[in-house]
Amino acid sequence: MKSQSLYTQAQETLEQELGLDKLKFKQPMGYETNFRDVGKIVIPRLEKKKEERIAQNVAESLRARMESKQLLEKAKQMVEDLIEQAAGET
Repeated sequence: MKSQSLYTQAQETLEQELGLDKLKFKQPMGYETNFRDVGKIVIPRLEKKKEERIAQNVAESLRARMESKQLLEKAKQMVEDLIEQAAGET
């Protein structure tokens, strides 16, 4: 498996999470392109430190999002258990 930078991993994760890997863009002449092709457009790079900080923030945000989903599921299960327990007591 090829080693990827944190920036590349974060970019791919964002593309998948947001559905950008399936997104199509219309060009003025009717030509369609996908998100990966748009990514080939040359744009000036930020300073390496800034890019790394952004990538770390994105990665942390995604981790926090996953954790919040897990906590929500745990809370739902606890409420369901309490409801079932209360129903069993009556």
